[in-house]
Amino acid sequence: MSYSKIAKRYSKALFDFSKEQNSLESVKIDMDYIHELCQVSKDFVKVLESPILKIQKKKEIISAVLKDNISETTMKMLNIISESRREQIIPSMSDEFIKMYNESIGLMKVDLYSAVEISDEMKARISDKIAKETKKSIEIKQHIQEDLIGGFVLKMEDMLYDASLKSQLSKVKEVLTQRM
Repeated sequence: MSYSKIAKRYSKALFDFSKEQNSLESVKIDMDYIHELCQVSKDFVKVLESPILKIQKKKEIISAVLKDNISETTMKMLNIISESRREQIIPSMSDEFIKMYNESIGLMKVDLYSAVEISDEMKARISDKIAKETKKSIEIKQHIQEDLIGGFVLKMEDMLYDASLKSQLSKVKEVLTQRM
């Protein structure tokens, strides 16, 4: 079984349990914290993935790093995961939990890549268009990627909309090379 399937199962269990316990919001904050920690601390992720470290040592490290920043419910789940020798799924589990939470409140996160900063008015128009199509609230995070030259790329869930000049030039180049 792949890590993503396992991560989804643990996320679902944590999501359902925290919902029953009326602690969904605090566990969501915990998962945001763990997600951010895994993004900024590659050393923490390496500890989780290390086949050399013993389970007890990993549990001590996880506890030392997280215990003051997460709820008891989340800490218990991390202990269960560690006891099952699956601590390497913790980063994926936090991602999956956040996706489940966003889905439950009707929120879709969209990454917008462009060569230059896009105006708030244009972002609002893009957001409104996507919201109308998906019937969800939209949260746009903009990324500057100068190699796009112009236009933009939208990434949302498992969809990609590429309206960049770089992509269009690449298509023209491909057509021209095929004709030669």
